[in-house]
Amino acid sequence: MAPLKPVKSLYDSCMSNVLLSLQSYLDKRPDDISGLKKLLLTLLHGGIREQLIERAILQNRAPTSSAILDIIELLADSSVKQLQFSSAQSGFSSRELFDTLNASNITGLNKLNLKVQVDKFEMLHTSYQFDVFAGGLHNALRLGLASNLRVLTLHSAADNITLSILGKHATQLTYLDITSSWYVDDNGICDLLLKESSNFINEHWSDLDSSEPRAIHALSLFPESQKNQTCNTLSEVKIQDTNTSSISVLLLLLFGKRLKSLGGFLYSRNIGDAILTVKSCANSPPSLELTELWDTQLPFEKLSRLASYLPKLTTLYTRVACLPPVPNILPPLKNLTADFDFVCYNSEFFGYLQYNG
Repeated sequence: MAPLKPVKSLYDSCMSNVLLSLQSYLDKRPDDISGLKKLLLTLLHGGIREQLIERAILQNRAPTSSAILDIIELLADSSVKQLQFSSAQSGFSSRELFDTLNASNITGLNKLNLKVQVDKFEMLHTSYQFDVFAGGLHNALRLGLASNLRVLTLHSAADNITLSILGKHATQLTYLDITSSWYVDDNGICDLLLKESSNFINEHWSDLDSSEPRAIHALSLFPESQKNQTCNTLSEVKIQDTNTSSISVLLLLLFGKRLKSLGGFLYSRNIGDAILTVKSCANSPPSLELTELWDTQLPFEKLSRLASYLPKLTTLYTRVACLPPVPNILPPLKNLTADFDFVCYNSEFFGYLQYNG
């Protein structure tokens, strides 16, 4: 029997033809597209226009190309709910992208994914280019882009100013992924969560980094009036351990009331110890909302203390050597990633599965 040939749906064919027609029209570089824009905004539902923009982006690798900007200018308005960009290195000159977003009044976005593909060396040696790029992002966020965002991904595209603006304006943000953003440090995480508190962090940096009790206690007593709305909305955060310290982890755990997942590139961060530090605070919550835990330093005593403070835990990443040898220590897990460290831990692993498989 001959293999089946995939056939485009009628909807897919219509979308492709509409986009092709719009691109052909824009290729002629008309002087004024306002009339056509008004017509399209009236005729096409926001979801359809959103899909047309997404198709146009997928056809072009660099979101700064004039074709993409023209399509966005023609189809976008406040009814568009999500945009996803993945740029090559030329994305650093993409201030035009944010100017176009501002001009199109895209203030209704719930989800924005912006991934700038640039290696670490290039990032660290092109600060001027990054400043130009980030300046456009900052301006767009201040002018309304941040107000309705719930999901925001900024790979290699965020800095401390970005997080400060989000802290002030992103009042509905639940998911934030800023991995590979080398220009973010503890001050940025602080400004994301707290109002004008970075001076306290800098003055007590050494004490906070070593979990000195008095400094931790003083931090835990920050009044509600000094906390940003992000403390109440963020449920998942991914950060970079480069240029951030354990203080960033502590801040997120201490002030993120609804935080369910804290991840990203946190290979050198001991999240379990930070959780126990939060637990030791006089006004700490009875338990944390975390459902996921990444920690490769979990001796039995520490794991037992953590488990009682994480009743909603469903996902664990650790070493096989750290798995509890007795039942009923951990809540029922749905996902387990266990590192064998190139050592044969069969008896320990199967012993754990015997009680928890």
